[in-house]
Amino acid sequence: MIQFVLPQHPNTEAGMAAYRAQVTEWHRTNPHSKPDEQHPYPLTPGSVPVGSRECWGCGMTGHMSGPPMCGGLTLPKPERDWRCIAGFITREYNKERLNYTQPINYVSTHYPQYTPYPNFGQYQHLYGKSAYLEELDESQGNAGGPSA
Repeated sequence: MIQFVLPQHPNTEAGMAAYRAQVTEWHRTNPHSKPDEQHPYPLTPGSVPVGSRECWGCGMTGHMSGPPMCGGLTLPKPERDWRCIAGFITREYNKERLNYTQPINYVSTHYPQYTPYPNFGQYQHLYGKSAYLEELDESQGNAGGPSA
């Protein structure tokens, strides 16, 4: 879908002129068509990008109820349709992305030294340097057989 994105022009005189040219070109190349993911409709200068949880009636954020609730500019019907389609695609993409994302546990290489028994030092004088030295098994765990 990104390959078909049209540039959105700034809300200036030059931007409005470029927008009008974009709209004229869109209607010339897509006669009697509705916008879809391969044919996005040009966005009104000054409105927010599609998929921004914007109102599909006026192209602004802060409400999502459509023209009866907006006090702003009402967008042309093809742009409202395009915002509706793009909003649906964005919402479904985000749903799938969240469902299939695996949790990641970040392990830093800069961590404090792990001390399994922080108060063990107070008992070292009773047991010597290590209380469990005789219990350590330094074999590889393959019952004395060859390694690898």
